[in-house]
Amino acid sequence: MLLGRDTIKLRRAAERLNDARIISCDVGDSAALVSLTAELARHRPSILINNAAVQLNYDFTTTPLDRVLSDVDAEIRVNFTGLVQLTALTLPFLQRHSGGAIVNVTSGLAFAPKKSAAVYSATKAAVRTFSKALRYQVQDARLPLLVVDAVLPLVDTPMTSGRGDGHKVSADFVANAILKGLERDRTDVHVGFARPFAVLHRLAPRFAERLLRDG
Repeated sequence: MLLGRDTIKLRRAAERLNDARIISCDVGDSAALVSLTAELARHRPSILINNAAVQLNYDFTTTPLDRVLSDVDAEIRVNFTGLVQLTALTLPFLQRHSGGAIVNVTSGLAFAPKKSAAVYSATKAAVRTFSKALRYQVQDARLPLLVVDAVLPLVDTPMTSGRGDGHKVSADFVANAILKGLERDRTDVHVGFARPFAVLHRLAPRFAERLLRDG
C-alpha cells in the first residue's frame, strides 16, 4: 500500500512496484488518517514505512508571523503528529505478523539542526526519540516487531532540488539500504554519509554541528 497526497506520483510509484495499492490521503490530516482503519484491517500490513515529510525554510526573526504560524503547523502535522498517529493506527495489524516492522525515516538533522530549518530539524529529532521510546514499549510487551530509525543523508528528491548537488544519494540507494537493514534486524540504519556523521557527532559534536549549521 502506498499512501500520500499526490495521486499522480502514487500511480507512478505503484507502476514500479507491480501495481501496488494506492490511497490518496493527507498524512497531516488526523480525520483522514482515522478513516483508513477499515482499509488497514482489509489489507493487514506487515511493515510501515513513515517517510512523509515537508521542509519549509524560514527565519523566526525575519519572517512574517502569519507565515511562521502556518508553516510551523504544517511541518509538525506532517512530520511528527501524522507519523505518530499513523503508527498508532497501524500497530494493531503490524503486531500480528512475525517479522513485522515500523521504519521511521529521519536525517542527520535529528542530531545537528540546520539554521534555516529549525522546525524540520526539531521534528526529525522528535521522531528519533519517539522511535526509541516506542521500541522500549514493543520490547517490554514482547511483540515480534522491529522499530527502525532510518537516518538518511541528503537524498535526490524534489524537496532537495538545488541543494547539495554532487553529494546526494538516490532514492533507490536509500530503499536498498533500508531493506538490507531490515533483513539484518537492525534498529538503526544509517544510510550513506549519515553513518560517518553519526560517529563524528558522537566524537566531536560541536564540529559536527558546524558542518550542518548553515546547510
